[in-house]
Amino acid sequence: MRRATLLFAALLITVSTRAATVAVRVEPPQSLLAITLRSGDDVRSVAISGGKFIAPDDLPLPWSVGMSRFEPTAFTQADLEAKRPLTLRELGILRGTLQRAKPPARESFAWLLQRAGASQPEERPFAVDATGTFEVRLAAGLYQGAALGATSATRIRSGMVIKAGQPTDVGALACEPTAPVSVRVIDVKRNVALAGARVEWNPPGDILNAELNRTLYGRRWSGTTDRNGVITFPSVGPLPMSIRWRIVASGFATAATVRTQLKEVQRVALPDVRLRPEATILVRTVLPRDEKIFRDAKLGWSTREDERSHRFTRKAVTELRDGETRLRVGDYGLKRITIESATGNLILYRDVDVANELTVVDVAPRSVEIYGRVTRRDEPVPNTIVRATEERDGSVELAETRTNDAGVYRVLVWQSGPVQLYTIPAGGEGLRSGNARMEVDTTNRNSVRADLELPRSGFVLRVIDATTGTPVKAMIWRRFAYAGERAQVGGDESSPDGRLVVTDYPDGKAHLHIQAKGYRARDLEILISENNTEHVIRLEKSRGIRGRVVNTHGVPLRGARVTGGYQNELTMQGHFFTQTDANGRFSFDSAPEPGTMFYVAAARHALGMTTLQSDVDNTIILHPPSAGVATLLPDNAPPKKVYMVMAVPAGGGFIPIGALDDLAEVNGMNAYQLHGSGLDGSVVLPEFLAPGAYELFIAKRGGEPYIYQRVGRINAPLQRNITLSYSSQ
Repeated sequence: MRRATLLFAALLITVSTRAATVAVRVEPPQSLLAITLRSGDDVRSVAISGGKFIAPDDLPLPWSVGMSRFEPTAFTQADLEAKRPLTLRELGILRGTLQRAKPPARESFAWLLQRAGASQPEERPFAVDATGTFEVRLAAGLYQGAALGATSATRIRSGMVIKAGQPTDVGALACEPTAPVSVRVIDVKRNVALAGARVEWNPPGDILNAELNRTLYGRRWSGTTDRNGVITFPSVGPLPMSIRWRIVASGFATAATVRTQLKEVQRVALPDVRLRPEATILVRTVLPRDEKIFRDAKLGWSTREDERSHRFTRKAVTELRDGETRLRVGDYGLKRITIESATGNLILYRDVDVANELTVVDVAPRSVEIYGRVTRRDEPVPNTIVRATEERDGSVELAETRTNDAGVYRVLVWQSGPVQLYTIPAGGEGLRSGNARMEVDTTNRNSVRADLELPRSGFVLRVIDATTGTPVKAMIWRRFAYAGERAQVGGDESSPDGRLVVTDYPDGKAHLHIQAKGYRARDLEILISENNTEHVIRLEKSRGIRGRVVNTHGVPLRGARVTGGYQNELTMQGHFFTQTDANGRFSFDSAPEPGTMFYVAAARHALGMTTLQSDVDNTIILHPPSAGVATLLPDNAPPKKVYMVMAVPAGGGFIPIGALDDLAEVNGMNAYQLHGSGLDGSVVLPEFLAPGAYELFIAKRGGEPYIYQRVGRINAPLQRNITLSYSSQ
């Protein structure tokens, strides 16, 4: 009886497995009669009825969808057991035309593409005939990339939106010549060719889209040298182009090719890269006796983050000891030797230019006492922090102390050379203090006196209700500007009685934005002066503002960035900032001044621009990006340099850079890719402008900080490719 029961149960399981059904969800929705499933080499066609199919019990899981129209989709045993639907996402189509000066009868190309959110680029081969037309199937998403052929290539194109089951026409893309480039690597010590050296594409960091350029072309333009120490990349471009490669080989110092501007359509042999043996720094240390600070300390070395940076990145540490320590630093150039305490605090550093295979550095730490007084209007300032740091980077701390009741401080440092001193201002609710700073040189000295005098200027704010006169606790966003110095920005809260005391700053101007819950915000400008004048700010009662963000079909958009209250077009952060919730809704506690422009950025949508009212439920509709492309041609020729392109809507002002940065980031780009002009003159920004008329300008150096030149007018959305020709004079 038991055996019969077990057999019956097994039969039930078999029948259940055979009868298992799987729902099919298709994007975009469409009717399918059958689909093809693949498991290893076994391919099976299954019929669909009522949006479902019967799971074949003899086709092992996982399955993949073997249909070229759809994304490769994996369906696992866990999906089957959880009764999840098999989702089929139809591929979109990227189409357009490559414009080539002298096209061959047939040329093979590949789209090198980076999809927003993907960690690795993808490569999609395609062929074009003499007309240059192409079609490539891609998964839905936002892409940036370039087409690369055997003798020509396009420049990087950003902001290509691919929708499931729909074509995206990028129009005519200029395809410019490429050139073969050869690199030879030499072992300088033996003066022979070095086979097997790794040659890695590493474009100069100051070129447009440098990081994306490195990612897209990294596989195509990297490899190892042959037995003659040579590697050739048959198609590099499009021209003109700045090129550079990094050379890595075991036992040798890392090196780089000479930065070269590729200009002509001819084979280019770069100057030989002569690899030197790995560099070593020999540190000879004489430590002071009985100094506890050096007990269990660490010796390390760092290298600069990049050739233009003052910041260093730690590479390795080892135990600190008296005598000699060898540090294998690999390559040549500027290095930093550091000694850190057992707790990780920096004690001293020494910058060393490594020019030879072996560099000897003598380190004999000596303490230097820095002392003095901190005063304000010739009166002592007690209990104030005084910090000693690296001369160019205030975040690299060497020592710290506090002043006593007489304003006197003493601090011991072990660093020899220039040291920066500065005070850390007193803080707290309703108080904002500036600081004093000074540079001292500790070279060959036992003690240094450095008195620090705090600036004398400031002001006082008192925020009150305009009707009742009662104090209002507020948030004050500030931008302080001083003659000949960079502006300082930040935010402070007033005290509960509505006061903010600003002290210890140089003479200048303060641009203030004041917000409080239930009140209308105010913007004003006041002087920072020695009078320390009190300013009474009266805020008017007002409701906050609320609204929602939807697409053109009325579907709420989650995670859209809503910003406003930018001081000018170069401001990076608006005073109002929030993101929409799952229902596309947003709100602000404080209402802006009338006429304040708000900007809304959401993935795969053009920028929204609107003013918001405090007495209504505001609805912001975002439109899809345009299909057309705008190209700038100064003097009817491609630009000779990269420009920042700015847009001005009809009857409005410049769209702030901060809003454009948000728009770029949510759409998988950086600011340069969105509103920088390519070397072929192409500009992505017009694709992401909401419907309306716009004037386009380019920003040139020489003003404060830019001079803007008008280059033309467009009407968004662009339904076709347009060219804007203008005089560069």
